Amino acid sequence: KNLQRFITFLKNEGLWDSTAILMASDFGRSLNPNSGGGTDHGWGGNYFLAGGKVNGKKILGEFPSPLSPEHPNWIGRGRFIPTTPWDAVWNGIAQWLGIDSNDDLDWILPNRQKFGSNLFNGHDLFADSPVWTPAPAGPTPSPTNHPTPVPTIPSPTASPTTNSPTLSTTPPTSG
Repeated sequence: KNLQRFITFLKNEGLWDSTAILMASDFGRSLNPNSGGGTDHGWGGNYFLAGGKVNGKKILGEFPSPLSPEHPNWIGRGRFIPTTPWDAVWNGIAQWLGIDSNDDLDWILPNRQKFGSNLFNGHDLFADSPVWTPAPAGPTPSPTNHPTPVPTIPSPTASPTTNSPTLSTTPPTSG
């Protein structure tokens, strides 16, 4: 109910088409119960993306089939090694936000290069993504770090002597 209220608010404010809401689990759960009848932490998770320009009504990623110990990614006790990295979702969102260079994407997603073609691009996630950057070809030894330099602001040359502004048309004289 609260999510619907938030969406209604965004639509009323004209912001829905420029909004992406990402819901993510912080970890997966095992498929098999533990000795207490509950489930243990698994590996991987699930994500839910909503927004006015989301290219939705589909499931992205690979569903493990067969959903059993015969699957090559089964690691026991109902746990699977994930095939879609967390970086995949953020890669597509970053592109939708206008990040269009591989160097910038590598800087904000330092593990991105490790996943090759298992990343989503902006067009996978959004109907109107402004950029498309191909997924990296493969792993690299380490991501490059190219942050934007911090701008420098010159220090004031003199402190004001009064609280009220003054205007002088006479150039200062050196003494």
